[in-house]
Amino acid sequence: MFCAKCGKELPEKVRFCPACGVVVDKSVSSARKVLVTCDAAGPSAGTTEAKRARQLAGVMDVALIVLMFLPWVNIDLGLWAGSFSLLDFASAGDEVRTMLSYLGSSSQDVTSAQQGLGIFSVAIVILWLVVVVLLARNAYGNFGGKKPFGIGGAWGACSSSAAVLVICLLVYGAVSQSGYGMLSGVMTASPWLWITLVLSITLLVYAGYQCARFELKR
Repeated sequence: MFCAKCGKELPEKVRFCPACGVVVDKSVSSARKVLVTCDAAGPSAGTTEAKRARQLAGVMDVALIVLMFLPWVNIDLGLWAGSFSLLDFASAGDEVRTMLSYLGSSSQDVTSAQQGLGIFSVAIVILWLVVVVLLARNAYGNFGGKKPFGIGGAWGACSSSAAVLVICLLVYGAVSQSGYGMLSGVMTASPWLWITLVLSITLLVYAGYQCARFELKR
């Protein structure tokens, strides 16, 4: 038990505090003892929970890094088909334009769309490098305990996967308007792209929740 006035620890079965002389209220002293015990155990439990939360966030960061290497886009021209990651995306535009050139000059709309895709894909590759570095940095922060729950990499993965989805839609629209309906599925998003988008959004929400839970500043 502890004295309700001075806080000194009291021996059992005493009526007066030996330090300040106040009458001991056993109910108050017992409650204070419980409070002190809970406070002492709190930081340890919180540290364990925070560590587990950081590790889970780190695992998601690593999973996103792996997904950045997997094929995000499927290209199917009938006679030729392939799956491409962001690293292959720039060269894929050139290969698609080469295949479409066999269709003749009437495919000008499709060719123009693919030329624009080729230029944009270079920017996507640069973005890929930035995102991978940010994800690796966030994973290191989560596993090492320094600057946990970073979201730079998750934002990059979310933005790049969403951008690729938009490109697939634009190519679909351009091909549809060109009159080559048989090529409407020339470029489609792979399941890995959808998984990347969903996982990155999940990580953003999870990191925000944990920061609020443990009152951490980014």
